[in-house]
Amino acid sequence: MASWSAKGWGKGMRAVRRACGLSLLAALVFASAAGPAHALDADTMRDALQKNLPGALSLTLGVPLRFVESPSLIPAGDGFDVGLADVRAEIGTDASRVEVGFDPITGHLTPGKDGYILDLTLPKDFTLLSGGDVLGHGQIKGGSLSLHWSAASAFISRLDLKLGGVALAASRTLPAVAGTIGPVSLSVDAAADLRSVKRTRSAGPGDLRISGRDGKQLGLGWQSIDASDDYRIDKPLAQEEQKHIGELMNYFSDPLMSRTMDKETVSGVLLPLLDLMLKLRSGNDPAGAGHSQNTIAGLKVEGPDGLRLNVSRLASASNVDGKTLNRLGALVKLAAEGVSLAGAPAELSPYVPSQLHLDFSVSPVPAYDLMQQLSRSLHAQVKSGAPLKDMDPAPFLDPLMKAETGITVDRLQGEAPALGISGAGSADLNEAAPHGVLGGGTLTIRGLDEAVAALSKAADRDPRMAKLVPAVSIIAAVGKQTTVGGKPARQYDLKASPDGALTINGVDLGVLMLQ
Repeated sequence: MASWSAKGWGKGMRAVRRACGLSLLAALVFASAAGPAHALDADTMRDALQKNLPGALSLTLGVPLRFVESPSLIPAGDGFDVGLADVRAEIGTDASRVEVGFDPITGHLTPGKDGYILDLTLPKDFTLLSGGDVLGHGQIKGGSLSLHWSAASAFISRLDLKLGGVALAASRTLPAVAGTIGPVSLSVDAAADLRSVKRTRSAGPGDLRISGRDGKQLGLGWQSIDASDDYRIDKPLAQEEQKHIGELMNYFSDPLMSRTMDKETVSGVLLPLLDLMLKLRSGNDPAGAGHSQNTIAGLKVEGPDGLRLNVSRLASASNVDGKTLNRLGALVKLAAEGVSLAGAPAELSPYVPSQLHLDFSVSPVPAYDLMQQLSRSLHAQVKSGAPLKDMDPAPFLDPLMKAETGITVDRLQGEAPALGISGAGSADLNEAAPHGVLGGGTLTIRGLDEAVAALSKAADRDPRMAKLVPAVSIIAAVGKQTTVGGKPARQYDLKASPDGALTINGVDLGVLMLQ
């Protein structure tokens, strides 16, 4: 299933992290280790919370989370009143990493079916920090977190996070951010035998202002954000495997979720876990299936130079399934509807597509073999002492070549009042082909010559447009003349032949690049 596929690989550590950490997290379908507690005494539960809850939440929420101070537990009723002081969640990127501090988080822990139920209330105020420095502040309206800890399988089987709204003001971050986000919710439900997991996420209206070092400001807003995904595994883990992997994942959650992946982390944390996962499965195991869907409604982007982009609906959907872990297939659909661009030269407005659609599929994907190659490459890199960022990506191509992995574009379409784009095609990796690929496709652009003329006219008074004229003019010249709906158009027939020729409209690509 999708959870076993390598999400990405390359020379940078971000690619390693995606291929390793994110794929493993998905592979375990949130098999977060809560560590079952068999006796409801304060010391046992305090140790369980401190040891297991940060890792379990990190893996389930998808962000690194830690407790700076030990939890406090006071016997009350049928359980304990819980206090979590100074809880930190890490957000951002490698270049700009920020911790969100919550102090205190309070709630109650009670025994429930097959584990314990933890109901928490988030504080009204939170702080943005970096290296101990306060960068900004924010407020939460009505924040709550409820989860169920499964004692039998040692993972979080249910989680519900609700925020009534968020206000943010971070003037010392780079970039600086200020604004509001409407109600936010996250729900996770996993089956008792880990055969399936479902997630839903949503956010209400948002309005953010982002300022760079140069003082230029970017405005970002939306009406709503909705996302959902579900996964199904045909061959579930045995209960003893669930517990073992859950404990390992919880123990390793902090370095796996961290943004820095050094050699010590890879050799002492990532590789043992990756190798364990490979031992528990084989490439011929049933793959299961997965589906995800994401939608942003009413997207608005205001650029620093007066450009304003509006998209009424931006959506993506994907399906992943296959007979085995080495024969996965993925179908992806992307769509942007109601697109408009303001602030650009008036001559170009008829050529801005109001709708864009891209449907494509990739298959077969040898996910298990790719994970094996990742293990081999990481072991070799650590043993050699060479920097991880210099890991050679070439060996990852071999499993794809042997599987003859291909991509098929079923639909490429863009529509504007004076411009139309349509295309389709396919290409397969092939070891016998001189360039390693065979396939072809057709791309047709209606109104391209007129668009070049409008761009040239706009370039007379706008330097930004002048930079685009040479490239667009060459593209138009290469296309052969045709018609679409009785209107002039340019057509491009692309082909990768068994004899090694790469051509556009029958002309060798190398010749075109020299012109």
